[in-house]
Amino acid sequence: MVPPLVSTRAAAEPASRPRFLDQLHDLALARGHSPSIAAGYAEWARRYILFHDKKHPRELGLTEVRLFLEHVARSEPQPLPTIAVARTALGFLYGEMLEIELGELPLVRPPRLLDQVRHVLHVRHYSLRTEECRQDAVPKPQFRIPSATARSSAFRRNLDFLHRLKAVLPTI
Repeated sequence: MVPPLVSTRAAAEPASRPRFLDQLHDLALARGHSPSIAAGYAEWARRYILFHDKKHPRELGLTEVRLFLEHVARSEPQPLPTIAVARTALGFLYGEMLEIELGELPLVRPPRLLDQVRHVLHVRHYSLRTEECRQDAVPKPQFRIPSATARSSAFRRNLDFLHRLKAVLPTI
């Protein structure tokens, strides 16, 4: 007698349910979304789950959604469109897939450019004193001022600051 190729136990069990992210993808396709949108929803759900140490979204609430969106706002190079896409994906995840009403998902503010510059410069406010302290860390660029604006000392100070800022900004 030839042993069976398939285990009788495995053959007796029904086919396993699709994985959570595959269910989300399939539901988005069933609701008329394009394959790229459905894949995007699944990817944002994956990132959300991994951000919260692989906890199931049923165990997470509005506070965790806000924390994730704040993380997205701080970590993405283009925060405004990315926040909008992430909010839409999480809204679909909770509203359509899990059928959990969280209410209005939070609108998080992306960091302002000045906050990013302060973070890079390691200062809480801008003043001449802090700017003088940072001159050692940021080399003063060499440039020529056109003769028409050479008389404006305020212009020179602003231009110096902008050149130093330009040297620091690519590191953000």
